[in-house]
Amino acid sequence: MGPSGKRAKDAQKVKSSGKSGKGSKTKPTKKDTRLAQKDSGSQRNTAASDSKDASLALESKVLPITLQQLLLNVFRFGLWSDREADATPLSELIQTLKAHLYRRDFISAFADANSDLLNAYTLRWSAGRALGYAGIFGGVFDMLLRQWSETPAEAGHRIHAFCIGGGAGAEIVALAAAWRLVRDGIWGNLTSPAPDHTSKIGDDNAGELEDALSVLSVTQPQRSGDTEQEKSNRTTRGDDRPAANYPLDLRITAVDIANWSSLVDKLSTSIASKSIPSSKSSPAPLVAEGDGDNRFHVSFKQADILSLADEELRSLLESSASRAAKPASEVNDKSSSKTPDETVLVTLMFTLNELFSASIPKTTAFLLRLTELLRPGTILLVVDSPGSYSTVSLGGNKPKAQTDETESASPQPSGDEPKNQRKYPMRFLLDYALLTTAAGEWECILSDESRWFRRDATKLSYEAGDGIGLEDMRFQIHVYRRLAS
Repeated sequence: MGPSGKRAKDAQKVKSSGKSGKGSKTKPTKKDTRLAQKDSGSQRNTAASDSKDASLALESKVLPITLQQLLLNVFRFGLWSDREADATPLSELIQTLKAHLYRRDFISAFADANSDLLNAYTLRWSAGRALGYAGIFGGVFDMLLRQWSETPAEAGHRIHAFCIGGGAGAEIVALAAAWRLVRDGIWGNLTSPAPDHTSKIGDDNAGELEDALSVLSVTQPQRSGDTEQEKSNRTTRGDDRPAANYPLDLRITAVDIANWSSLVDKLSTSIASKSIPSSKSSPAPLVAEGDGDNRFHVSFKQADILSLADEELRSLLESSASRAAKPASEVNDKSSSKTPDETVLVTLMFTLNELFSASIPKTTAFLLRLTELLRPGTILLVVDSPGSYSTVSLGGNKPKAQTDETESASPQPSGDEPKNQRKYPMRFLLDYALLTTAAGEWECILSDESRWFRRDATKLSYEAGDGIGLEDMRFQIHVYRRLAS
């Protein structure tokens, strides 16, 4: 979507990055940079050490191949099967999108795009990303469940996932799949992936990933079907699950600058549909909506996240579903045990660098506003393009996000353009905002600048038309936890 809502992110390596200054009105100096690197580095080391504690450790989880296939089928049959015969070929739509994204024309690609273009984008890029996201979200859920087992709530728990730039559906379907993993009771996978059917995935220098920050292990299945351990650990939906962790509700609020409401509705219907092709071990629906325990709910808000007023942002973070579940007299009663305790998970999946490229001051100010509005215990998850795909130049009238493609195609600076531009990695700008400017408000649970998710191409099927295919995903990941002031 547009620079302040969606992403060029997924655009076939037409990826940018973001940065944020010390505050909303000041730019980081060289001294600031050195201090931030020192401060954030020490805090990262402390956080990495702390994260080895059982209550903070975060590991990406492996989904059974059958559940991964069901996830893909939600996209394939929810968006592709109802296309009309005379509709514009997907290959043509994909080429149009690639052209917009290469030119960094996000308005045409997202904000002004029609439903056909948005559907094509989701089929082409969101489905593959959802596979990688699901394992990450599964790790977050597992971490939270272990924390909750130490302090069970009488009425259970609720997770409110606030997905910034999440209109294209990858986060929504991935969260549903991760939640399904929990609800199916695959506790063996959730707590300790069996070594005989998982393997670590890293860079080409895989050995270097096992350092102080490698508490996140991205894994992939090595064979199709369920292992005997998975079968023995799986329980019938809702049965024989740890009482301390249930009931569990999942509320998803996706916010995006483009109007993805129709697509979100289609995917929500597909997620809950029993007619989606599936296997016996992972039957459809992906998630069944219900009125009792273990409720699943998705809502969408079209908005420019950088321009939202504090009250509107606060309202979205609290979630209308959360407020509706409480009597008016209990809305502000934190001690009430009549409704589930809610933990907020804020996600910025391949979105933060686009926000920074739109405006470093506005994005920094937004992160600081989030800090003020979010409660202790909130998890902030940032996933984005790695390395050179995530740098922002500061020094002209407008920050410029760099990618390999756009750099090679960009005109040489003219005499009117600033000659002393500085380039900042997204991670530095993120840490500068959260760990330096808002020092003491966040702890870094995990930070890794390069990870891979590789799908099992031999066991997954995704036939959604010409120009549509699945790709492996290389990414950087940073996870923060809001501390009590």
